[in-house]
Parts: sequence; structure tokens; C-alpha cells
Amino acid sequence: MAHVKLGNVDSEKIEIGYSLMSEEHVPIELVKFAQLAEQANFTFATISDHYHPWLDAQGQSPFVWSTIGAISQVTKKIGCVF
Repeated sequence: MAHVKLGNVDSEKIEIGYSLMSEEHVPIELVKFAQLAEQANFTFATISDHYHPWLDAQGQSPFVWSTIGAISQVTKKIGCVF
């Protein structure tokens, strides 16, 4: 979290997030990436929610709710946005 002085404003909170790309990675990798994002002090992670891949070449697209549940078991601070 960065604090920036802008004129008469004491500070502004800047949050930087990490994008978990479920189209490109299997669930175990997404969980690991969320852990690494938390360790790197990202304040939130986003994750895409797709019922089925748009293309056969994008064969991952796991059931996002199970992936979010797994992430919640191995992280403590990072928020998740979908």
C-alpha cells in the first residue's frame, strides 16, 4: 500500500491487484499465484468466471467457486474480486 502526498491531501490509498487468469492456468497454479501475490503485498486478486472456455485451446477455465474456496484456505489478507 502506497501513501502519496497530493497538495493539501494528506494521503491517498493506492491498491494494486493481481489478475488470476483461469483461461490459462489450472486451479492449483491459480492458488499458488494467489499465495505469491499475497506474499508480494498485492491487496487483492481478480479471477475470471467462465462456465466453459470460449476456445478448445483454452481448456482450463475451472469452476471458479472451488478455486476461490481453495484460495481462501491458503491466504489470509488478500481480497478476491470476480
